[in-house]
Amino acid sequence: MIKLHGFAVSNYFNMVNFVLLTKNIEHQLVATFPSQQDDFLLKSPRGMVPFIETEEGFISETSAIIEYLDQCYPTPALLPQAPFELAKVRELARMIELYIELPARRLYGELLFNKPADPETKKHVQASLTKGIKAIASLATFSPYTCGEQLSIADVYLYFSLTLANKVSIELLDQDLLKQIPSAKTTLELLEQLPAINQINLATKEALASFSKR
Repeated sequence: MIKLHGFAVSNYFNMVNFVLLTKNIEHQLVATFPSQQDDFLLKSPRGMVPFIETEEGFISETSAIIEYLDQCYPTPALLPQAPFELAKVRELARMIELYIELPARRLYGELLFNKPADPETKKHVQASLTKGIKAIASLATFSPYTCGEQLSIADVYLYFSLTLANKVSIELLDQDLLKQIPSAKTTLELLEQLPAINQINLATKEALASFSKR
């Protein structure tokens, strides 16, 4: 049985959990927090979560985990077979991570834990998010999913990164990112109807309360 190590406040952990649930892969969730202990680094070389434990060993880095799961458990497929289509899905997922997830992450401390960021940081984040949304709007089709008719890893990144990034943008930057890319809102609403999303959102809400105390 695959063991997923991490915690439900992490949207990267939730991405992997979504894939496991969507593919009906039997798995166990193991509450784990980042560490630089030597034994931990043997499992996750950067000391980060999530990582998975398989019969063959450990795998870290969310994108690598998701692609491993998609290859080992191909139904439903989250990556296209055609090389060009596969590249376009990977391109969009990577852009969401680099230009939405990572800039917004700089303000998570203020959003989640009341640790204010300085105005210059907010200015840089806002500029990055604005450019990122524009780039995504030029690539995504949202018909009805991010890259077309089939659910893909681009949707995984879109939901778990853009939802939280937009909360950052609305509450801390006074800017609704979805107004710049309204078609994405319909896709996000479609994704929210998936049972796996509902299950993960409930777990995240419960975990956030205990994580804040921790």
